[in-house]
Amino acid sequence: AVRIGYRSTMLLGAVVYVAALGVLATAHGQMAVMLGVGVMIGLSLACTGSAIAMSVATRAVSPAARSLVLGIVSAAGSLGAMIAAPTGQLLTEAWGWRAGVFGFMALAAIMVPAAWIAGRADQVAAPVNTSAVDKGNAGQALRTALTTLPFVVMALAYFVCGMQLVFLTTHLPSYLAICGMDPMLSAQALGMIGGFNVLGSLFFGWAGGRWNKQL
Repeated sequence: AVRIGYRSTMLLGAVVYVAALGVLATAHGQMAVMLGVGVMIGLSLACTGSAIAMSVATRAVSPAARSLVLGIVSAAGSLGAMIAAPTGQLLTEAWGWRAGVFGFMALAAIMVPAAWIAGRADQVAAPVNTSAVDKGNAGQALRTALTTLPFVVMALAYFVCGMQLVFLTTHLPSYLAICGMDPMLSAQALGMIGGFNVLGSLFFGWAGGRWNKQL
């Protein structure tokens, strides 16, 4: 993103994401599933994930509005989960899992024009920083980050957050099915988690611009 621009990076990720869901929806063997889900979606998420979205959003706003904008971006991601989980489950129950994947594919197609529009952030000049890290390479930046306590703390916090969310989204539906419960219950639970995350993200994004973040 730093070298070729946000627009090119996000467009690549969005196109690969749509293609990956197409590969998954038409898969008839383990290799196709591994290619679509494991390789292509992994690549696309690296190009379109929350880190990229937040970087683009903060590039276009003033420092005073940055905390609120980050909260809005986080809330938007959770809103997607709140809508997508029940929608995917409804499609799956009515027409099978392939229909559910095609439904996600249609949603993912919206990412392509969104990436083009958000890519306008490339026209906004980046803050000037003459630190040794900016003049060095990725290895130097990583060493500096790993010796900076605030970065390490936040990285660990993200690790814990991602681990428990991925665990829930991956295993909760199957676990409830094993227990003989309605699979829609898992979609509703994920939607509920997403809904409260929307409220929390908006509130703390607003609060972060007004109070000391360490409080």
